Amino acid sequence: MHARPKRTCKAFPEGIPDVIFDNLFIHTKHYEGDQGILYEPREERCNR
Repeated sequence: MHARPKRTCKAFPEGIPDVIFDNLFIHTKHYEGDQGILYEPREERCNR
């Protein structure tokens, strides 16, 4: 049996809930324990 690596972020420093990591809940709305931090897409950057 392999252990899953701990997936963390600023909103979930103790571990991202499976429901969010598996895209079953889109984190653009508050989710319990998210520290008030919501998902925001990163700006696309062009390397030219």
